[in-house]
Amino acid sequence: MKKSFPIKKIVTFFHSIEKNIWGEDINANPCFATISILLATLVAAITTGGNIINSWFDTDLQCSWYITMTILLFIMVLNVLESVLAAENAKVATLRCLLVIGCMIGGALVGAITSVVIAIILAIVAVVLFLYLLLGALSGAASGGSKKGDVELRSYDIIDVMMGQDKISGTMSSDGLTFDGNNGKTYVRDSCSGDFREKIG
Repeated sequence: MKKSFPIKKIVTFFHSIEKNIWGEDINANPCFATISILLATLVAAITTGGNIINSWFDTDLQCSWYITMTILLFIMVLNVLESVLAAENAKVATLRCLLVIGCMIGGALVGAITSVVIAIILAIVAVVLFLYLLLGALSGAASGGSKKGDVELRSYDIIDVMMGQDKISGTMSSDGLTFDGNNGKTYVRDSCSGDFREKIG
């Protein structure tokens, strides 16, 4: 037996529900109501997300709730007309109108809430990532001068630079205050931000 394509099930789920409820008393388009519900969900999500982005980043995205409500109202009217034309009697038409409108409103609420939740999650992830990078940079800066290893001591003296003697390879002490050059000389400084000077004696 051939399996149904998943997308077909998605775009006809409301038709399956109404057929289970009213059977042959309704003969509506299989896809229109479902697409209307999905569209209501998407429009509400986009509008909510756009307003959140506008408030956070001072952008100029045109996401008006008035336009959104107008679109949803227009789609609801079309679904009401379809219910009236496709139903066998007034009772089925009325109940189907209420059901499809309720599903559209519910879809819009789900879209709006989902958009808010996603925005909050993204904000939390962004803050955590920022703090992680900040702490990594701070810890790297703090430990950069405390790791003993091969480094280069650079002189900014104009005479040294002109003579090409502006770099001396060597090893930095763990406290960052002593530098043992490969040239046999030792250089010291009073603080990690100070300048090195050759140690005499």
